[in-house]
Amino acid sequence: MTEPTQQHPIVAIKSRIAYKNPWMQVREDTTLLLNGNTGLYGVIETNDSVVVAAINDKHEIYVVYGYSYPADIWSWQLPGGGGDNEDLEKAAQRELKEETGIYAEHCELLGNPLIVSCGLLKERMGVVIATGLTMAERSAGTDDLDSIGEGKFISVDEARSMVEQSAICDSQTIAGLYVVEGWIKSQQRDKVI
Repeated sequence: MTEPTQQHPIVAIKSRIAYKNPWMQVREDTTLLLNGNTGLYGVIETNDSVVVAAINDKHEIYVVYGYSYPADIWSWQLPGGGGDNEDLEKAAQRELKEETGIYAEHCELLGNPLIVSCGLLKERMGVVIATGLTMAERSAGTDDLDSIGEGKFISVDEARSMVEQSAICDSQTIAGLYVVEGWIKSQQRDKVI
């Protein structure tokens, strides 16, 4: 199905950086709408990110119990983080090792990166499958040790139940699990044939 071509309903006529630190910047745009009105739009610009679905031989997914400072909440989530302008598969290997101690022999980006929050962020998130896992302890000295607790493997059914019970409430994890569930089903179908 071909998408219809549409005119941009909002265009920036002037931009300025309102805030910047090493990890992000907030761009403030004066905008012009199709009806001729002007407005103000804030856009958060960060590097693209990655969530990693480390999959074992039973097709279970590794999740970590992590703390979100902005939301002030602990929840189960897929390991992941900033892409640091790396190839997303390399970023996935690095993030997985940093946050869990797990080394993945193979990493595969599934589809195109997803838009994290289309009304606020420029960031896109890659969903990466990691297989051929070697389990190890996390290295002392990583920044994530205080904000990431235990980890465990869960089935797709358990993940779905955890989402329904709000034990998994991170939207990036939920989107990642949706993509991963499709990948797992395709792998299981291929084994049956």
